[in-house]
This record gives sequence, structure tokens and C-alpha cells, in this order.
Amino acid sequence: MYNQLIGQLGLSLMQSQIKNSTRFRKESEADSKTVFRSTVMPPDERLMKACQLDLFISEFLNIIQS
Repeated sequence: MYNQLIGQLGLSLMQSQIKNSTRFRKESEADSKTVFRSTVMPPDERLMKACQLDLFISEFLNIIQS
């Protein structure tokens, strides 16, 4: 429904999406061994693939560099 409304307004929509993951919440636990949301450390590759953030970032970069 949102996609249709965005299309009717003549706006473009990115094709990739960041998937919701319970792993994001687990990161804040005291015994967590992975870091995903950090501006200093690179994200864990397994978490990147699970939420498809890599695809989202690639598409975003293609849009802003065009």
C-alpha cells in the first residue's frame, strides 16, 4: 500500500530493504560478542548478510553518486 502511494506521488523508491532482526537487540546485551552498530568498528559480516544492509548501502551509494 505504501509503495503504491509513493508511486502515485511520483516519488522513487529504493528496491532494497533492511530486514528487521532480533540480533540488533542482542548486541546491547552484556555478553554480546559481535558489534554491529558502531561508527568505529566495521559491522560483523554475518549480521550484514542477515539484514541485507550491504545491498541497501550499495543501492544508496549508486543513487547519490549518479
